[in-house]
Amino acid sequence: MAVTIAYGITTFGRVDIVPGLFSVATRFFHVSYVPLVPLGSYVVVDENEEGIRGVRIPLSVKSYFLAWFQTLAIYATMIFGVAALFQLLFPSNRTKAVWCLAFAVGSFLLLWLSKHVFYASRMRALQLAAQVGYPAEIVGLVFEARRLSAERRREARDAAFAARRAAGAPAPGAAKPRPEPVSAPAYRAPESPRGWRPPPPPSALAAATCPPTPASADAPDAPPAGGSSSDAAGPRFLR
Repeated sequence: MAVTIAYGITTFGRVDIVPGLFSVATRFFHVSYVPLVPLGSYVVVDENEEGIRGVRIPLSVKSYFLAWFQTLAIYATMIFGVAALFQLLFPSNRTKAVWCLAFAVGSFLLLWLSKHVFYASRMRALQLAAQVGYPAEIVGLVFEARRLSAERRREARDAAFAARRAAGAPAPGAAKPRPEPVSAPAYRAPESPRGWRPPPPPSALAAATCPPTPASADAPDAPPAGGSSSDAAGPRFLR
């Protein structure tokens, strides 16, 4: 008898749900639908048999732990349910059967609650919508019309998208146009006013203001090379 083991990649732990728009889920490599290796979290816009359509985000810790919690709840429901049926076959084990049945029902209720209570807050929904490319007014419509049916929510969403397309706004997920580079104008030195001349260099200015003093006959001669002036002409007196 051959035993088939299922394995592959699928999404687990759906959190931050915005009805009719998107949710956050984590893709795992699984064996028999037991999540083993997380491959990344995504803002899932659409999901079908071919895969998911969305935007990758940093790993969501809440989605990761919810995936494991839901897996444990599923297996606990199956194991305790089978144990309760097995215990009912023996009249002496009715108490154990009741306990096993209670654990099975409790695990099933926790599993059901985990799939219906993890809705996104308004602030979180706006943050995720900005990453996906959804306009903020559509998120506002969803929160205002949360009590409406799914069909009415889809109609409101399609109407908002149609209004944005009519106004020329880009579609969600479309690449934003890159701004064209603007060349800076060439530098042009300012023109000098008429009659203006550049100032003279410092050396010429010093020569013009301080002319050299002519040598006089009474000026002392320079000392000869190799000796001092006192050795050559004796002591000198100042007049």
